[in-house]
Amino acid sequence: IIRAFRCRDDSLDEVDRYLEACEQAGRLPDAVLVDAYSPGEYGGTGKCVDWKSLIRERPHLRGLPLILAGG
Repeated sequence: IIRAFRCRDDSLDEVDRYLEACEQAGRLPDAVLVDAYSPGEYGGTGKCVDWKSLIRERPHLRGLPLILAGG
């Protein structure tokens, strides 16, 4: 299972909350996909995710592979 997130800001707080709930349920996804947020649009927007923020926030991913879609 790959869980996709559209990041509205430079943090992975939404991802962290989701993964915390997954840990409590005993099942993490196999990877996390991060895309840039653009209101009302999904994919192919030309928007970039803040890569530096993703590096800083990487510990929130609990060692899961990161797939970068917004870039």
